[in-house]
This record gives sequence, structure tokens and C-alpha cells, in this order.
Amino acid sequence: MASIIVRSKLISSMVKNRRANSEDIDAELNLKSTSIAELLAEDRDVDFKDIQSIAKYFKKPWSYLLLEHEETMPTIGRDHRTVRNVEASFSSDMLNESVWAEDYLDEAKELSEEGSSLSPTLPVEHTPAGVRDFFDISTDDIFKLRDDYAALKLWVRKIESTGVYVAQRRIPDETIRAYSTSKHGIVLIVVNTRDSAAARIFSLMHEYCHVLFNTTGLCDFDEHNTVETKCNRFAADVLMPAGDLAEKNDSYEFNLDLIKDEEHAIWLSRKFKVSQAAMFIRLLEKHYISEPTYRALERRRALRKAKKSSGGDYYKAKINAVGVKYASLVLDALSRGVINRKDSSVLLGVGEYSVVSFKENLRKNVE
Repeated sequence: MASIIVRSKLISSMVKNRRANSEDIDAELNLKSTSIAELLAEDRDVDFKDIQSIAKYFKKPWSYLLLEHEETMPTIGRDHRTVRNVEASFSSDMLNESVWAEDYLDEAKELSEEGSSLSPTLPVEHTPAGVRDFFDISTDDIFKLRDDYAALKLWVRKIESTGVYVAQRRIPDETIRAYSTSKHGIVLIVVNTRDSAAARIFSLMHEYCHVLFNTTGLCDFDEHNTVETKCNRFAADVLMPAGDLAEKNDSYEFNLDLIKDEEHAIWLSRKFKVSQAAMFIRLLEKHYISEPTYRALERRRALRKAKKSSGGDYYKAKINAVGVKYASLVLDALSRGVINRKDSSVLLGVGEYSVVSFKENLRKNVE
């Protein structure tokens, strides 16, 4: 059977980049000609069948294992995640996501007109009130919107109008709620389409906090992490201002009837266009509900089946995946002759002959 020399430094870097354990990988792959543990120690001849198994595990083409240098880790920012208060692993899926994000930012720079500003405009006051004033969005504006999707669209538009790119896509690693990253002065926020629209709004504002305080990176919103806690509080203060919450709550008294408490809390979450989970936490932090009431509400929420929207059409999903700002940049480059239709289709993630329809749907989206 044909064999190929695999370099120890390449495998070592791939294992290290994913914070993986060689014993766990070996137990899963059951290689015949070698083991990951042996490859960590020295270069070895590896049977082609084992080469294919290793490549599949790391989600790489088999030819990738011919490289004679270490794997380069894309710079996506700080990793704020914890699992039981321990640093989380970095999956192959997420490494590929990091490559996508880096390519996205590189393309955004290349497609931008020469001399145009790449860095976003940020509020002078990095406070929740300063952010609301900067975006000129009041809670009354939010209350008038028909649903969470309308609110999400509004927040995305406002943030993108300042120069921040926003993409809504399915993040492959389930330990990551959202992330933000920057390169060339360009800032990208990615929120997860696994989440509801209301949850994405919170993620968006959480990541915007990271942008303001130069702590962009991977997020799970875990309260064990002080940076994550800070951005959770910041997002809650922007989306559910204490004064507006008190006014909308009026004179309702919690902790007397759980069913009524639940109905009222859900009503508040719908008014403010946030998730029930976010509202329950906010009510607890502001001492509207007791710890036992909060736990009871959370148990009941966990037992309910999450209602899923029928979602949008093909083009809406494609537009969200790259973001309106980036899509507009690509189509502008196409119209200026900087790129051709085939290149634009690759950047937009659609077929070459779907670019015209994509452009028409984008126009409708921004109207």
C-alpha cells in the first residue's frame, strides 16, 4: 500500500490549534500504520488510507497533509469561551470558519474603493445610553415594530450603516453563540442562525460591546468569564434600559402567582424584542423577581418547545449569510468592473446565473 511522509510539526500544530488530545483522536480513528501520538513525536510514513482518515477528521483535503510546515492559525480574536470554567476546545469546523472570516475581511478590503475609510465610526461615549443615542433608536421605536425579525433588521441596518459588517450564518461549533473579528481596520460581527431572531439581537449587541472595548473574539456568553459578563450587562442595558423597563412594567408585582408572572414576563420580552431567557435574567438582576421565581420560570421555559419561524426564502438566507453591507460591496465592485460575474457569485455564495436575482432581492431587502 502506498505511503506518504507526514511531518510531525504539521500534525502537532493541527492538534495544538484545536486544543485536542492525541489519545482521543487515536481512539476515534484507530489508524493502522501509525498513531497521532507517534506523529507528534516524529515524522512518519503513513499509509494512504490512514492519510485519508486523518484528513477527514481534521476536515482537510488529504493533500493538505503533504505540507512541510506548521498549520497557520487564522487570527479571529480572543477566545472568551469556557466549559465548566475551563478553556474550551477549538474544533476543525471552527478553524474552517475562522478561515472563512479571514477571507471575508480580505475580500472586503480588496473590493473597497481606493481611499475609502475601512474602519467603522463608533460612538463617542462607550456606554449603553451613548450607543442608543448614537444609533438614534428609542424603546418606543422598538415597541412599534411588528416582531423580533423587524427589530433584528433595524439593529443590523443601524450597525452596518456605521461601517461594521454583520453576517448571519450557521456557526458550525455549538459552543459558540456569536463572534466578532477585525482585520485591515475592518470589523465583522457574526451571529448564529441557530438562534431565534430575539436571541440574535442580544448576540449582536453583545458583540458590539466587544467591538467598542477592543475585545473581539469567540463568545458563549458564559458568566464565568468577566469579559463575557461585562458584555452581557452592556447588551441588557442597551436593549432593556432600567427606566423603560420600570415604566413598561408599571405597578405589576412579581412573585405572587407564577403563571401570571410568566405571562407578564413573556409580554415584556415581546415588547422589548428580546428573548424570554434574556428578560428573565434582566428581571432577576433588577430585583423584580426572586431567585426561586427565576428558576421556576427557566424550568418552564426549558420544557416548552421553541417555536420556529418558517424562515425566509433562498435569497434572504444568502443575503443574511454575508450581510447586506458586504453584498452591496461585492455588487458595487461588479458594476465597476473590478470583478466579473463568476467571481461575484463565489463571494456571494450563489450560482453565477443567480447573481441578477440576488441583486434584485437585495434591493427589496434594503427598501
